[in-house]
Amino acid sequence: MPRLVVDDLIVRKVEKNLGRSISKIYLIRHEGNNRLFRLRDQKDRDYLLKIYSSDNDRRLQREYEGITFLRKEGFENIPIPYLRDSIANWALYSFEHGKKISVFKLSEKEIDRIVGFLVNVHKILPSKYNNQFRSANFACFSIRDYLNNISFRLEKFTKFAKSEQSPYVVKQIYKQKIIEKINGLVQQSIINWSENDINKKLRTNEVRLNPGDFSIQNMLLKPNMEICFLDLEYFGLDDPLRGVAGFLMHDKSMGIPNNLKMYFEDMYFSKMKIYESQKQRFVLIKKLIAIEWLSIYLYSSTPDKLKIRGFSDSDFNYSEYLKKQLDKFRVRLSNLEK
Repeated sequence: MPRLVVDDLIVRKVEKNLGRSISKIYLIRHEGNNRLFRLRDQKDRDYLLKIYSSDNDRRLQREYEGITFLRKEGFENIPIPYLRDSIANWALYSFEHGKKISVFKLSEKEIDRIVGFLVNVHKILPSKYNNQFRSANFACFSIRDYLNNISFRLEKFTKFAKSEQSPYVVKQIYKQKIIEKINGLVQQSIINWSENDINKKLRTNEVRLNPGDFSIQNMLLKPNMEICFLDLEYFGLDDPLRGVAGFLMHDKSMGIPNNLKMYFEDMYFSKMKIYESQKQRFVLIKKLIAIEWLSIYLYSSTPDKLKIRGFSDSDFNYSEYLKKQLDKFRVRLSNLEK
């Protein structure tokens, strides 16, 4: 793969907009969907250049417009948006200094701040943004949508597993009847839910903005001990409970102690005044998102996802990545089958 560099045209446009020269450019290696660069000007001020993959998720639009809107609403614990180029598919943000948050060092203090951010986003009423935002990526407005998200990825995986291009390990795991196992888990989860309840859509006033991939990996603990929230590429209209369950059941949240997860739930429910009927729906959503992660691991082996991974990392190793994803798949499947 070619070495990842920043085009001179981008640098010149950034310099013109900032009114100062860029003296250094550093590639930031990460496991994501885009290319990240740290730009430093002649006065040692840093910026984040994000070059988005050219898939159909409209990542640039979702993130830049979402961050811009939230900044106007008074949110200061997110990056500052400086500049975007929708044609060349890149944007410039403030570079946020801090360290990654370890799930093993979390305390109620950090959970309070994480819950507080999500609650503040969810408290923004639809009348504030009207029709300004599209649906979040893989948004859910009914239980049926959660089921469809799982089916979509499983169908993509099945098609790939049956193709001549799929590697031996993918064909082997497919032959272990894992699709049937996952569908069995889904049916077991919704066994007490009627078709009407599954298909019932949220009312307009129940829909909220969601950050999207709301997880520990997209948060930084800043030097002042505040938390900065990053990566709003999937930002948009969604079921607010999907944002809560999405955090709790996320791949990166598996190491969070159960008592802190319960604390997260309790704090959110208390601040948002969630009713008992909604809590029952939330229990189902958590189960379905846990199952959805099985489909995510499998889907990550397909050409659709590998193309994006290759875009963001010139040293991308497919074999290592695939092994890692399938190992995580097996662990989560084992936990769900207990």
